[in-house]
Amino acid sequence: MLEGTYGHYIWKAAAHDGKAYLIGRRKKWFVASSSRAERDALLEAALMVSEDGLIWKHQGLFREKYGDETAFLFKPDASILAVGRSGGNRNAMVMRSKPPYKDWDRVKLDRYIGGPLLSKWGNRYLVGGRKTINKKSRTSLYWLENDKLHEFAELPSDGDNSYPGFVEINKKQGLISWYSSHEKNDKGKTITAIYLADLHIEPDAKEQKKKTVRLKQEKLTIDGHSAFLILPDQVKPEGRIPWVWYAPTLKHIPSEEDEWIFKKCLEKGIAIAGVNVGESYGSPDGRAIYSAFYKELVENRNFSKRACLLARSRGGLMLYNWAVENPESVAGIAGIYPVCNLTSYPGLERACGAYNLTSDQLKEKLTEHNPIDRLEPLAKANVPIFHIHGDIDKVVPIELNSGELEKRYLKLGGKMTLKIFKGQGHNKWEGWFQCDDLTDFIIAHAK
Repeated sequence: MLEGTYGHYIWKAAAHDGKAYLIGRRKKWFVASSSRAERDALLEAALMVSEDGLIWKHQGLFREKYGDETAFLFKPDASILAVGRSGGNRNAMVMRSKPPYKDWDRVKLDRYIGGPLLSKWGNRYLVGGRKTINKKSRTSLYWLENDKLHEFAELPSDGDNSYPGFVEINKKQGLISWYSSHEKNDKGKTITAIYLADLHIEPDAKEQKKKTVRLKQEKLTIDGHSAFLILPDQVKPEGRIPWVWYAPTLKHIPSEEDEWIFKKCLEKGIAIAGVNVGESYGSPDGRAIYSAFYKELVENRNFSKRACLLARSRGGLMLYNWAVENPESVAGIAGIYPVCNLTSYPGLERACGAYNLTSDQLKEKLTEHNPIDRLEPLAKANVPIFHIHGDIDKVVPIELNSGELEKRYLKLGGKMTLKIFKGQGHNKWEGWFQCDDLTDFIIAHAK
């Protein structure tokens, strides 16, 4: 036993200036309590210090009551910044102290956080942990700015989950781990597993100008939604313009990673086009905008009546759900780790709002809106498909998306090629965007 820690529930550790520090939750005076409420009010969150890792001494108190698990770090000036869970499911707190860590400033946050994470990422502070909404638990990530939390990601999670960990790779990339029990095994039994995700920070407005596609674009508006066209230098006066329909189209997508494929297509006289329908997740509203976009290009701009679709990530939901309703307008479908299954990503609870349904209602109507359940029209129309996907993709798992789509499509008599990249996940690896086989497929079917 570590000397000085008896009666303490030991949690996070940190090192500074040759010393080790721990957070230890304990009862004030180590007294007995007759109820959970009484116990919570007596809980302290103590800062403990050691010079050898064996003998520990009390240094200060993060919390004098309702203390609980606390994540903390040392800033360059030796001050401590901490985020602490509060006993009794109360709102979490931000805490600060300067050496010798006897006096603390505490600010209550606007929400409960279970199993908190606090880490520096670039010039910002990353906070993570479990939240509870409508009696359902999720592990989420936040930026901590001016003592306020700004949620930017909800990790796949449910049931017993939380305790995220983080490693910074660089200022724009990091790895996040967490545990969750939202999945079941092949026997339908709930399992608890540890997950790892590759995080990338999207560029800000200034960076977007540098990172978005630098090719000359024509901008247009379709029913209030922004769209783009990239035309080849030479457009044949006779016949229609062959084209690739790219999705998703967002503020920062398509990005400079996509330029290699785009240039290859342009060299062959193939145009590139896309329309921003926001986070539609393939909803009917998004499909309606897609139909209006298609009509504009085909009827007013002499584009080919059959496009080759290029779906990147969640663009799969958008393009597939339009394609199955318009198979005669599709020459082929190419995918870069595309989402093909709403239950896999983003999940029905996140997607239902875009469908103007509750999650239960969307579940009941899932076969009307889930790409993997709607493939028959494409197979009957002999639409060829080519996907590339990584075997360790945790964001869009291959077995639930491209793998399941391939199995079903082949069973329906459709033609599909699935190229699997070993050891690759959901990332910006160059190989995704400079794949000769995928590009050859696109060019062959767009023309």
